[in-house]
Amino acid sequence: MNWSYALLRSIRVFAWAAFLVSAWRLSVKDWRVQKIKHRELAVGALFVAAVYGLLAFNTVLGLAGLTRSWYRGVFFRDLAVHLLLTAVAALGLWRARVWPAGDAKLFFLLGAVAPLLTREPSFQGGRFFFSALINIFLPACLFVFAQVAWYVWHTRLKHTLGYLREAGLKRAWDISMAA
Repeated sequence: MNWSYALLRSIRVFAWAAFLVSAWRLSVKDWRVQKIKHRELAVGALFVAAVYGLLAFNTVLGLAGLTRSWYRGVFFRDLAVHLLLTAVAALGLWRARVWPAGDAKLFFLLGAVAPLLTREPSFQGGRFFFSALINIFLPACLFVFAQVAWYVWHTRLKHTLGYLREAGLKRAWDISMAA
């Protein structure tokens, strides 16, 4: 097996392990204190920078003909565009007061980590960050929908359903059609 291929593969495995541990720690702390600490984000940023530095070094080795598996310059160009779009989205959502500053920084960090977690990073012509953004908002929308449904059930429908049940089937049909 080519040692540079093994390096690229081990980077992905290590990135997954670091991501899972960091995500767990950040989630637990955020749940407890409702705040994302800068120190933990900085540790994640240093990890990401070190990994991309290692990938860039592997690319230099590839250009020198010392390795067979390496990312070409297109990868780093697409990565830069991806990180720029991710930063603009995070900054825009923070300025629009959709997210607090910590969440915007976390989104940028996750945007930087995401290419490391995929088998063959494809930035899809600048749309990779957008799919991450959608995957963040969909569970959030489902959570809000579940909260609204719970609220409507407990404040409106639960009592109405009990009233209709007590009124009887024929009377419940007449009442529901009149409303």
